[in-house]
Amino acid sequence: IYTGQDISPNSLNTDDNGNIYISGGYSIAGGYDTTVRKFSSSGVLDSSYTAQAGGSSARSYSYPGLVFDGGESTTYNYGMDQNYKMIVAKRTSTGTADATFGTNGITLVDFTDTYYDNVKSVTGHEFGSSFKIILVGRTRVQSTTAISNISLARINDNGTLDTTFGTAGKVSIPTSFSSYTNFLFSGVD
Repeated sequence: IYTGQDISPNSLNTDDNGNIYISGGYSIAGGYDTTVRKFSSSGVLDSSYTAQAGGSSARSYSYPGLVFDGGESTTYNYGMDQNYKMIVAKRTSTGTADATFGTNGITLVDFTDTYYDNVKSVTGHEFGSSFKIILVGRTRVQSTTAISNISLARINDNGTLDTTFGTAGKVSIPTSFSSYTNFLFSGVD
């Protein structure tokens, strides 16, 4: 799905019109980029869709994930940026960066006194009259290499932290796991 790269598939989705989206990650420059291809319901490649959902500014330095909102045909790819902060990048229905989200389509979340802040799952939900996005990931505590927390952040639909959630938009829960790359999955009731 991306010429010249070995792609590890990570998502297969459809939108409300029956279009098919295939995404995957590939290793580049010490990190991972995400690429997405769009096909019509009859399997014809839509070459107008921007396939590259990563790029150096949205590159993840842990294996990336991708969430697809089929109703709006938007995607969020996520992981950990080169400075070890949680990263989420939002793409429009044409695959381009959504400039109304964060800074040029990218939001970074940094947890205090931690390193390796790594998003492992993203869940969107209606919250009152607004749309919120929950980031769930692992953060490694700086004082020891033996502990990683489960860390959550809630952001608004424009990519800013929702400061009404937890402490200034963030919550961390200590665990006995050492790996900051263990998978986590999230859901909203």
